[in-house]
Order: sequence, then structure tokens, then C-alpha cells
Amino acid sequence: MLQGKGGIGKSLAASYLVQYHQHIGKPVKAFDADPVNASLAAMPGLRAQQVALVVDDAIDVKAADQFIEMLLTYDEDVVIDSGAASFLPLSSYLIDTEIAGLLDAAGRELVIHTIVTGGGSFMDTARGLEAVVEDFPATATLVVWTNEYFGPVRFEDVAFEDTPVYRNAKPRISAMVHLKRQNPQSFGANLATLLERKQTFDEALNGTEFNTVERQRLAMIQREVFEQLAHVVS
Repeated sequence: MLQGKGGIGKSLAASYLVQYHQHIGKPVKAFDADPVNASLAAMPGLRAQQVALVVDDAIDVKAADQFIEMLLTYDEDVVIDSGAASFLPLSSYLIDTEIAGLLDAAGRELVIHTIVTGGGSFMDTARGLEAVVEDFPATATLVVWTNEYFGPVRFEDVAFEDTPVYRNAKPRISAMVHLKRQNPQSFGANLATLLERKQTFDEALNGTEFNTVERQRLAMIQREVFEQLAHVVS
């Protein structure tokens, strides 16, 4: 999960990826590489391991090398959540060392997930998408998430899909996942409570902390996201 803008839902998207794997019984390992806010590791149900790849805004080359070496031994999928502070150093390491090609030669696939949001962060996140498209090789698969939490994903009166940024990126995009804005009085409130409790969807739906109607709403959000992820996770 790579994007240079903070607070736009990277950890939420990463948690959805891990949860989808768990939900369908597909083996997955999760790592939290955010040097500032280890949100993924804070959710016990994800069993995410914190890993220090960036120290003082610079890549720890030895730690990163060892981490990639470890990834090459795994058969299961791996989800890595990286924070805004690690975007530049981690991206530079992956690009300069041609990690996508290394993984490809080992029968693995590097999938870059990035997020574009609405509201005031649209331009920043769109530039992050541009950087990924321009700098990462074709051996890296690209998945774009659009997040409506801050408003419609558009620039002024132009929808994201009609912008030059999207048109240039489209040939590289293998899939898109849309996170729609939830009603803050119902669906949004229940999702916010779920996140505050650091629970997964399955934990909430199988527990008793939410009432029946609240669980219904959470199940609907889960279904909407997971139906999209079925086209992302093979």
C-alpha cells in the first residue's frame, strides 16, 4: 500500500485486504511498515507484524534487504502497509533495486495499491498515483482505490475517470476498488465504532458488541468491499 499523502485510508484499505484473505481462507501474512502510525499492527485480529524499514526518513537498507529476502521464502500472499513518511524512501528502494523484477523472476508478483481521494487531498493523491505509474516498471501490478470519505473523487467538475491522470494511468491499472462515503449517522457511525474498537468485520459480526441492525449495516459494507476484492485477489 503506497501513497505519499497521510490520513487518506491506506491502513483501512490494507486491513480490508488482509480481512478478505482471512474471510475466504486464503493464507496471508501482514506487515506494518508505517514508522509513525502503526494502525495495521494495532488490530489484533489481523496479526500484523511491525517491521522497521524506514528510520529517520531514510531506508534501512540492511533491514529492507533482509525483509525482501524473507518475502522470497513465502508461498502465501503478503500485505504491507506503509505510511506517508515511508513513501519516498521505500519507493526509491523498490525502484532502484528493481525489486519488482526480482520478485517476478522468483515467481512472485509485486502489486502496488494506491489511493486517490476526493476533497482537498485529490491533487496530492493524484500526484502520488502519477509517481507510481511513471516510476514503477510494468512488472509491478497496479490497483487503484478511490475513497469518497472526503468528498466525491473529482477535480472541480471533472470526474476522476475523465482526468488526464486517470487516462494516463488506465493502461497500467489492473483493478479498481471504490470506497463510497457512508451515511455518518448510520453506516458511517457503525464503521467508525468498528475501527475505534480495532475489530475486523468478522469479529464484529460474530460477536455481541453491536446490535442486530448495526451488524446488518457492517455486513453490507463488508459485502460491498469484498465483492470488489474478489476481482483483485486471485
